[in-house]
Amino acid sequence: MSRITLALLFLLTGAFVSNAQFSIGSGDKVIQFSGYVVTFYNHRFYQSGETDKSKDRMNLDFAVFRVDGMANRHIHYTLQMNVPAVSAVDATDEFLMQATVEYRNRKDNFNISAGYDKLPFSRASMLAMRESMFMQRPEMSRGKTFNRRDLGVTLEKNFFNKRLNIYGGMYTGMGPASIIGDNDPSGKFLYVGRVEASYPARFRYMEVDANHIRVPNFSLGFGGMHSEKKTTTGTDYPFLTVDGKKQSYSLDFSAQYMGFSFFWEYVAFRITPNDRTYLYGKPTNYYLAQGLTSQVNYHIKPLKSVIGIRYDEFNPNDILTTDRIETLSFGYDFLIDGMNHCIKIHYFKRLKDPNTSKVWADDQIRVGWQYVF
Repeated sequence: MSRITLALLFLLTGAFVSNAQFSIGSGDKVIQFSGYVVTFYNHRFYQSGETDKSKDRMNLDFAVFRVDGMANRHIHYTLQMNVPAVSAVDATDEFLMQATVEYRNRKDNFNISAGYDKLPFSRASMLAMRESMFMQRPEMSRGKTFNRRDLGVTLEKNFFNKRLNIYGGMYTGMGPASIIGDNDPSGKFLYVGRVEASYPARFRYMEVDANHIRVPNFSLGFGGMHSEKKTTTGTDYPFLTVDGKKQSYSLDFSAQYMGFSFFWEYVAFRITPNDRTYLYGKPTNYYLAQGLTSQVNYHIKPLKSVIGIRYDEFNPNDILTTDRIETLSFGYDFLIDGMNHCIKIHYFKRLKDPNTSKVWADDQIRVGWQYVF
């Protein structure tokens, strides 16, 4: 593994210096190399009496190496890896980010892909971090409440020049564990579907309106997931997979106009566990975990800058009244070369739940450098 890591680092370094994507082609076969690097300093504002300050650290968040290939005009493939995650402790940091082969029929606007990739469920999850002005996703979509990536098959159908997109797929439901292991004892799969519509033009997965579009553009999306398992997993929340039923829903709205960008999303998980411990003696057979986020950005073209503010909250169990977490985030990006090369500053302000006496986490500030090649 160490030799593989060194080889990938060598390729990443070479691409970083070259400041360009690198392609090789022969006939209708093309292979392209690209990637990005994000590194940051994280500083926490600790509560009085805290002595462990190990979270004040330098961090290599992403050092991504990506290979895109085309065997012919119909067959495409992608391999994407994040080198620092080879030895990651946090399960949300995944070494393998994508490994797919895809059939594209441009005439009928129909695609089918197989392999390991993001699930078409939540827009906040599907957005690439390199396109976000913040350096961390909202709590509800970080990969602690549902597996953001999984192994399976995805169908995609587009209409009206991609103004209407429909996704559907079947997956193992085990997330990263699906790569090296079997399904859980149930042998059942995870089913995912998503519909998104935009007007008057296609709405891309980008947070910053760097072009200052002169006609307001809007997007509305809805996603759903269903799974039945016999295994409960989850480090922070006990419903990454559930011994029982888990039904998930997402609703999102986005808009862009003259440098302003707005995003709102709501995610809910209806969990029917076989273990009634999670119901806390209440006369019900299910509980809800719910979260939402709302964000507005503005691109200041003369200053090559983006400013933004985001609010997100998450309640892991609606039966309880003391477990809601809220964060108000402030962001500033200095665009050296658009989002391809920028400096990011992200401040997390943790808000206190009125039903508790303590703030759920420390405030913190991150200063990062992003470079896409």
